[in-house]
Amino acid sequence: MARAALAPGGCALVLYMHHRPHLATRDMAFFAQAREEVVTERFPPMFPEDLGAEVWATVYGWKLTRDAD
Repeated sequence: MARAALAPGGCALVLYMHHRPHLATRDMAFFAQAREEVVTERFPPMFPEDLGAEVWATVYGWKLTRDAD
């Protein structure tokens, strides 16, 4: 089903931040399959006193591609 959402040779830009800091390594393992990291930007945390504020303050951008069939 996911392959049907993207044309052969197509790409998608995905911007995200970790919402569950304790699962950040699992998020990164998924994106390790991506072809190209576009951006990693750190911002000041909105709520510095929150647990995981440092993790939530980082936004990641990846370019996901599908090989031409």
